[in-house]
Amino acid sequence: MEFRQLTLDRLKKFVGRRFFSVADIVSDPRRFAAALEGLAYCDYSLAIKAGVHFTLCGGTVAKLGTAKHHAALLPRIDNLELPGCFGEERGNGGGRGATRADGSRALSHAPSETLSRPFFFPPSCIR
Repeated sequence: MEFRQLTLDRLKKFVGRRFFSVADIVSDPRRFAAALEGLAYCDYSLAIKAGVHFTLCGGTVAKLGTAKHHAALLPRIDNLELPGCFGEERGNGGGRGATRADGSRALSHAPSETLSRPFFFPPSCIR
């Protein structure tokens, strides 16, 4: 079995145990941090994969999303139905652009309009 697949299988088992919810980032951050920190003692690859999924993807929705986003997305992030990843803009060397919760763009100082377009990874690339 490929190591990436093994790590994804381990993440699925971890998620199935319901140690925490991505909503705990806001409501119970100590519980959230303790669960993720515990993973680092067991399997660092799993801790990184869970951190990307729950903090970069899920944390963004939990902290910046509206109630509508929370209801629609957080349960799907919690059970890996909606796997998360992260991306940054191409060409500006620092990922300085961002999308706000309302969907508007925070403009970066990219060298050109073409290079400042956001680049997102499909969920399938974390599998």
